[in-house]
Amino acid sequence: MGSAFAEILQADGRKARSTLQGIPPDTLTTRKARLRDCMLERLQGAGTAATDRNIGNEAFADRALARFQDYWRESVMAPGNRDVSEQQLRRDLADLLGAPAQADDDDLLDQVLRRIETQGRYALSGRTGLLLDLMIWNSQKEVDEIVELPEGSVNTTVFYLDDFESRGWSNYLTCDRSGTGGWATSEGLFAIVPVYDSLTDETFRVSYLAHESQHFSDYQRFPGLEGWQLEYRAKLVELGYASETIPGLLRRFSANQSDLATDAHSYANRAVLRALRDRLDLAEGADLNEIPRKRLNDAAIEELKAHSKLLSSR
Repeated sequence: MGSAFAEILQADGRKARSTLQGIPPDTLTTRKARLRDCMLERLQGAGTAATDRNIGNEAFADRALARFQDYWRESVMAPGNRDVSEQQLRRDLADLLGAPAQADDDDLLDQVLRRIETQGRYALSGRTGLLLDLMIWNSQKEVDEIVELPEGSVNTTVFYLDDFESRGWSNYLTCDRSGTGGWATSEGLFAIVPVYDSLTDETFRVSYLAHESQHFSDYQRFPGLEGWQLEYRAKLVELGYASETIPGLLRRFSANQSDLATDAHSYANRAVLRALRDRLDLAEGADLNEIPRKRLNDAAIEELKAHSKLLSSR
């Protein structure tokens, strides 16, 4: 199941489907068997194509989301046609809006968001990894926070988002088992509340609050960084501060790696693991779980500071 999650996060739906089909349902718990069936159904699109839905009377947000869900499935199941699927999505959205076919692409997505927001909802679209994304939620509140980072503290605003109708493509295709926990912009941090069991434990404080605060700091300190560079630095912060969550972090980083720089998270995972092994003078593929926690924390922070020095010199 873990392999299937990683394959979906890399937008390889065919491989994920093959992996899931190779798992005998009777070897799984009831909950995991249901998850397997749900993921297969969403990858295969059984009875869920937008053209098969009776959506004529649905709200605009629901109709737009149906188009996105079809696009997500088609894009991971036929990667070679991903550009064609994206263009079809844009045509479908233009048709929903009654917009001219030659409408500017960015303006088209902005129009979709504004239309959803007129229904009293919040919405966000953009590219997450390899695919265009859509998030829709119904409530949010904001709190001012001071977050300590390895290279100084930052003052920011955290927007706590809740009551979601869509948490994006990776969450949809993994049936709510994966997906982003939040993001950062120059305006502040945005936390997806349903992801977290607690808003005070290490997972939230380190893997969300410190991670995204590093992004917030880097937007101001090193403007223009590529996506994978931002993720590289934030993931080093996670490993620099984590304690009981280190095994889980290393497991997720190891399971989701890529040589494709446009897949920012996967590429950064590989870069982080390689950099730490180099700094710790370990062989390629060496198990970082065998390194004492304090030594791994220190190595991650040293690597972050060395990277900052390199960026500053440029």
